[in-house]
Amino acid sequence: MLKGILTVGGWTMASRVLGFARDMLIAARLGAGPLADAFFVALQLPNLFRRLFGEGAFNAAFIPAFAGTLATQGPQAARDLAERAVELSRAAGVASPRAFTSLARACRQLGQLTAAERAAREAMEAARDAAEDLLVNALYEGARLASALGEVERAQDLLEEALPIAERLGGAALCQVLVLMAWFANSTGDPAATLQIAERALRLATNTSNPELMTNAHMVHAAAVCELGDFDKAIAHGRAALEIVRSWGDIVGEAEQLLNVGVVWHLRGDADGAADHYRHAEAYYRMCLDLSGRLGLRERQSTALCNLAQVRIRLGDPDSALALAGEALSLAVEISALNDCLAAILFHADALIAIGDISTGLSHIGGVRHHPAVGYLSQEIDRILARLDTIGPEQVEEHLARGAHLTIDDIVVQIHSAH
Repeated sequence: MLKGILTVGGWTMASRVLGFARDMLIAARLGAGPLADAFFVALQLPNLFRRLFGEGAFNAAFIPAFAGTLATQGPQAARDLAERAVELSRAAGVASPRAFTSLARACRQLGQLTAAERAAREAMEAARDAAEDLLVNALYEGARLASALGEVERAQDLLEEALPIAERLGGAALCQVLVLMAWFANSTGDPAATLQIAERALRLATNTSNPELMTNAHMVHAAAVCELGDFDKAIAHGRAALEIVRSWGDIVGEAEQLLNVGVVWHLRGDADGAADHYRHAEAYYRMCLDLSGRLGLRERQSTALCNLAQVRIRLGDPDSALALAGEALSLAVEISALNDCLAAILFHADALIAIGDISTGLSHIGGVRHHPAVGYLSQEIDRILARLDTIGPEQVEEHLARGAHLTIDDIVVQIHSAH
């Protein structure tokens, strides 16, 4: 700590001495006449932009305004604010990584993934010449977006680039990277690694007292203990996260946490088969769907619809599941959300099998199973196939092989034509 104080103090003193020397040289060269007045007036505008964008005044004013707008008015209002900030920074001849990162986040939540990707790329490019915390934020948002687009390898590459920088910075920067790393570890079926990362993230989040980080850390911790079978602890973490966002007035975060708590109940139902647990999950999913619809959170709507379809299958209502999965698929295709698109196809196929159209359902599963972005859905495919006891293993493989050549576009066309 003493070394840090001496370093900052030393450079500050050097800056003041050099500034004094600069003023002496200007006075000796220009004097105190109209030439000096013209010189100082000419410097006013560039100095203003330097103070706004180069010395942190812009970030200090923009970030609380963006966070408050996103939490209370939703992502569309937040996107409008971020776009104005981007325009202002461009007018000043400065690319603001913070404004581009915020724009990417708002667009992602609106399901406008093409616009989000463009903003994220600009954020990462601008941040490479900026402070390290800005680069970590840009890489984090880029990784989240890549994951939403089904580009898992690119997402992991961005996180690997962000991690050593975040380790140096510590605090909030490290916490957000660890949370996303924990989610990736959880999706690969490694609950022990997920729990280890999640516990570290939760300790950091508690120290920062940042509500958003605490919420995310609680939920990834819930996912980890859920995979280990401790559903009571998982539900406790989920409710803690929901309480934090509600106390903070973060309605966008509330929609996300409603979905996450629903997932915990959903997994508990998968573990013990209890219908009441599935009904708890359904209640949370429907609250999420309603709130997401009012806020225009299309990516969140798509995911909630997918999960609802799966719950209705578990509750013995495949007809409702078909309708919900079809609605989820249409929305996922519209917003180019590949993960949700694959999930909607899979749950639609599960419903087809439940109503007796085994051939079509298995061929669609065959198409999903061979997709490079199938990821965690391979576990759900195994669960669906394990429940299928009406035909033999050889027939199952035959139907799956028949769909292996189908592209996602082919399957989407088939489903939409059937509806």
